[in-house]
Amino acid sequence: MPKVEGRELVSLACWTRRITPLVSLEPPRALVLEVGGSLKLWGGLDSIKEALYKELGRRRLTAHLCAAPTALAALWLARDGREDVLSTRRLSDWLGTLPLCVTGWPQVTRRLLKKMGLGTVGDCLRLPRDGLARRVGQRCLDDLDQSLGQRQDLRIAFCPDRRFSSVVEFQEEVAEPQVIAEVGGRLILRLAEALHRHQAQVESCRYGFHHLRRPATVVRIDQVVPTHEPRKIADLFLSRLETLSLPAPVTALSLRTGKIAPMKGLNSTLFPACPEIPPKTTLGELIARLRVRFSAEDIHGLGLAEDHRPEAAWSKAKDLRAGSVAEGRVPDTRGGLSAGRRPVARQATAPGCPQRPLWLLPVPVSVAAADGGRGRLRLESGPERIEAGWWEGLDTSRDYYVARSSRGKRLWVFRDRCSSRGDWYLHGIFG
Repeated sequence: MPKVEGRELVSLACWTRRITPLVSLEPPRALVLEVGGSLKLWGGLDSIKEALYKELGRRRLTAHLCAAPTALAALWLARDGREDVLSTRRLSDWLGTLPLCVTGWPQVTRRLLKKMGLGTVGDCLRLPRDGLARRVGQRCLDDLDQSLGQRQDLRIAFCPDRRFSSVVEFQEEVAEPQVIAEVGGRLILRLAEALHRHQAQVESCRYGFHHLRRPATVVRIDQVVPTHEPRKIADLFLSRLETLSLPAPVTALSLRTGKIAPMKGLNSTLFPACPEIPPKTTLGELIARLRVRFSAEDIHGLGLAEDHRPEAAWSKAKDLRAGSVAEGRVPDTRGGLSAGRRPVARQATAPGCPQRPLWLLPVPVSVAAADGGRGRLRLESGPERIEAGWWEGLDTSRDYYVARSSRGKRLWVFRDRCSSRGDWYLHGIFG
């Protein structure tokens, strides 16, 4: 059961961080610890191994512990059940007797080495380096160098997935929103204290409204910008509570956060704001409140898409901070024959860039239906030809113009070159 083994490995890695913070995972069944800086604190290597064996016994796990001057050498020796090798001078002799299966190299590589008559790590060490790298790849040569300490072994340190979780149980069923809001505020204060203690911030909170004879009502609230301030978290919780319809009274309220990230400080102003003046609402707070009030799918960012057709040149983006349209950028839709290349972001007011309206109609409408016929339009600039969509079986060929209507509105219209009659359509309106 790979998932169960993975969870047990992560749980054990979390426990070993009390011995050393430098822990790296070697899935699916190994951990590598750097204990050089912990020897004095624990009173030697034997004390560390004793604590590890005691914890492994409590978890009913069997394992073999081995120490070596390098991480990869310790891993290979442990896989073969060898004893500790603490001397760098003897390291190559001990590694040389290990079978190639301890290296974890791909089966194809080990089969090739076996055909060459190589069965141990020492056999590989005796081969010319250039020839070995040419036959099995540079990675195997790097592993050999790292095991002997002749090359740095850079590893990703294990960082536990920290989350905050707390629950408050009521003495009896509660249906009053005021009481639930008060208890929610207490949970948020606990969260704020924990975040302050760890100098961290959160991006999402999951609230569970538990009922007596019904499944819990779970509400997730996402912050657009990670925060550690209880006021911002509480404002979103209260706003969501106002619109929440619970199917039954509540017996308990729980709070569980998403992943906790390190706090990122912001530069403060030279002159702090007056306490009598309420702080201004940032764009992130406004978006988060809108998401709480309305559906999360209705509030989204905008991004560029690789398409020259205006109606297909944008896409919905989850990250509202990365919206390209909000930054005043528009996709370049010129030269439809080169639609395979990535659209270039340009400023709408850049010299030589075709004008684009910010308001595009969801579906182009006939000019005759929109303004009583083309005769009432005065063409100001154009044409700009866009040809695309043939790879989807939706061949599009249009000549776009900037036109002025009889009422003085600036419109973005095009003539459909795929139509035998050459119909005219309204696609956008300038502000």
